[in-house]
Amino acid sequence: MIKRYTHCMLWVLLFLFIGCKKSDTTPTPPPLSTDKSITEFKFLKSLNAELDADITGTISGTGITVNFPVSFKKDGLIATFTASPKSTVTVGATAQTSGQTANSFAQPLTYTVKAEDGTSASYTVTLNNIGIAANANINLTTSYNYELNNDEWINYSEQMPASLKFYNGGYLARISHDFDKDGDKDMIMGNLNYDDAKGQLVNAPRPVNFLRNSGGVYTDETASVFSGSVPGQVHPRKAVVADFDKNGWMDVVFAGHGFDAPPFPGEQALVMMNNNGKFTSSLLPQGGFFHSVCSGDVDNDGDIDLFFTDNKNQCKFFINDGKGQFAYDATVFPSDISNLNYFTSELYDLNKDGYLDLIIAGHTHENAAPTVLWGNYTGKYSKSRSTVLPAVANWGVIIDINLVDINGDGLQDIILDRQGDGTGSQQVFYGLYVQAIIQENNKTFTDKTATVISGNPVLTYPGISWFWIDWLRIYDVDKDGDKDIIVDNKFFNMKWINQNGVFTKQ
Repeated sequence: MIKRYTHCMLWVLLFLFIGCKKSDTTPTPPPLSTDKSITEFKFLKSLNAELDADITGTISGTGITVNFPVSFKKDGLIATFTASPKSTVTVGATAQTSGQTANSFAQPLTYTVKAEDGTSASYTVTLNNIGIAANANINLTTSYNYELNNDEWINYSEQMPASLKFYNGGYLARISHDFDKDGDKDMIMGNLNYDDAKGQLVNAPRPVNFLRNSGGVYTDETASVFSGSVPGQVHPRKAVVADFDKNGWMDVVFAGHGFDAPPFPGEQALVMMNNNGKFTSSLLPQGGFFHSVCSGDVDNDGDIDLFFTDNKNQCKFFINDGKGQFAYDATVFPSDISNLNYFTSELYDLNKDGYLDLIIAGHTHENAAPTVLWGNYTGKYSKSRSTVLPAVANWGVIIDINLVDINGDGLQDIILDRQGDGTGSQQVFYGLYVQAIIQENNKTFTDKTATVISGNPVLTYPGISWFWIDWLRIYDVDKDGDKDIIVDNKFFNMKWINQNGVFTKQ
């Protein structure tokens, strides 16, 4: 009996021992992660102040390529990335936190991703430059820079040959330069075609006039300077000068809008190329209702391009091939700005970033607000990168744009030649209101006319029944070293003298 009991107890103890052994068994730990990859890499505009948009890199194997604007700084950039869970990321000995750690990407930069198991992988980030490089001297290429450096003030009514029958508001397309390199400035002028006897516009080109300057005396020598027939336009509005074909002789382009009555057909721009003081002419292929032209190296490739306002259709850029041949490029000007009454324009690098900004203005009261379209590395303009300039009630027609540093801060401020717009007491294209707009930092502008311009508005002038001013100009008229404001035609003898940033009408 005892033996049987002892035997049973042994079996019980054996079962208890086996059960206890099973309950004390420790589970086998899962293997450590071997994942060590970067699956997303980008630079966010919100973390990198200089960027104008988010930029996402392309990952191929262990290489990460980021197409990065050539003009943007590559130091102090904060990358946002996605790495494998449980991994750590370093650059050299420095731990990296997505969206926080700044690095220089001036040279390819290697990120090391260390997996949980201690293995690692290296990803090399390379920034590829895209876009056009900035040019610190880009303003030297502009037609407005040429205008700023014009050291003549002419009474056209007295100094032009009597055969021209010069009058206020006529010969709007005019430009002076020493075209024959004899030491004095000649002039090329164009006027609308008008039948005085019938008192009506004529829908046919009127020949341009070349006036040779000999000691301050201008003589009409048009026939002698053009190869072939003398070119012309129906209604020329503005002229610019530049060496478009790089042959060392200054050329001229006229913008014109053609017959100024329904159906407003427009006309082609006139290009006059100078070689050794003799001109050959041609027309740009696409026409338009071109009220103004300005020029400058828009794509920073070393030659001078053209921009025309077209208030019946799309404003147009014509890109130079370096030899004075121009091709219309519809991608440069924003497609969502069209069929608006933009009458005048200038190209100039206002914010000193090495790219030309485009200033356009016209009928403010008809939704053509004066606007700065900011240039950048793309060589193209966008409505989303623009700033609207301050308005002036009842003076909604803007004829001319000028630039001058009013307050001495190194930034060019904007002077607008405004006319009546018919919404108030002044008729359309009547009178003169000089507006002064100060450029602040961060692409903002403030109207300071009330404190820096005296004599507004000018409504009448003796002997002129319909008074308006076509062109203002920035010019040191009193030769004291600072820039004043003048009416381009000295006939009016209208000037605003700069006295420490305040322009006093005299």
